[in-house]
Amino acid sequence: MKRFLTILFFFAVLASFAQSPPFHVNGTATNRALGKPEAGVRIEVVQGGNTVVSTVTASNGKYELVGPVNYTQPFEVVFKKDGFVSKKISF
Repeated sequence: MKRFLTILFFFAVLASFAQSPPFHVNGTATNRALGKPEAGVRIEVVQGGNTVVSTVTASNGKYELVGPVNYTQPFEVVFKKDGFVSKKISF
């Protein structure tokens, strides 16, 4: 029984190291020209050409992105809205 519990503990520790923390970013999108929060901005995390996580800003410009991102591979955070120039930040 002691050996079984030791092996179970070992695998539990390995499983906890194998998981990477989720990507979590929050903030406020602001229109610099007007100095006001911007509603309806689409924010996406793109990795390998695919959108991994996305959200749209609320009426007060606030957003929160939470999702799985592979930190060992490059990814981009893209801010876009019709009628505006998109902003892309690479990591």
